[in-house]
Amino acid sequence: MRVRKFVLAISVVTILFGSIALSSVFGLWNTQSSKIPVKFKNGEFAGEYNPLDIRGSYTFENISSLFNISLNDLATAFAVPEDQPKAEFLCKYLEELYAESAEQGKEVGTHSVKVFVALYKGLPIDLDDDTYFPKSAEQILLNNAILNDEQITYIQSHLVEPIQVSEVNETNNNEQNNEEKVVNGKTTFKEIIAKGVEVEELEEIIKSKLADENQTIRDYCIANELQFSEVKSELEQLIKGE
Repeated sequence: MRVRKFVLAISVVTILFGSIALSSVFGLWNTQSSKIPVKFKNGEFAGEYNPLDIRGSYTFENISSLFNISLNDLATAFAVPEDQPKAEFLCKYLEELYAESAEQGKEVGTHSVKVFVALYKGLPIDLDDDTYFPKSAEQILLNNAILNDEQITYIQSHLVEPIQVSEVNETNNNEQNNEEKVVNGKTTFKEIIAKGVEVEELEEIIKSKLADENQTIRDYCIANELQFSEVKSELEQLIKGE
């Protein structure tokens, strides 16, 4: 009886690892998440990648390759600072780059990239009122996309001024001298706690237990796919007692 159980166990292990080996050979086994968006299943665009599935972790190089869009067009449209590599720029970095616009209710982020790609390629997507683009995206779309009047009006009414590197540096300097702006990309949870915010209040905002007080809030948001601008705003309200 024990021999049979032993043989059975060996058989199960052999089948399991044999299946994984075969799957690896044929490219069916992948332990890492691949940056491949879903495709439209039906209709005119069946078989094409759906830009709505673009994630914040996608680089501009990923998007350029997947959707056959010029990398320069992407970088120019979203005014990627010259000191940052265009190919390695992540979609989710946009929300920090345009944090001030978000505070005014004009958010430029991953969803902006989704809509931009859809308009650029003539793919279907809903045009919502909360999504904005840098002004530099307007001319890129007008030059490369076939747009109807409604889409052109939408683009022109959803633009913000591009953020220049000098403006980003000036903003960072102002934050150091302005007590109201106490959260930036380098702020750690420990610094927020030192300003009087309770750990429980922090955990409610980040929707999880606080594991590392020395981690920057920006890095935490990126790792957990949270909107840095939203977390930043809530923390600043707590600190100011609003």
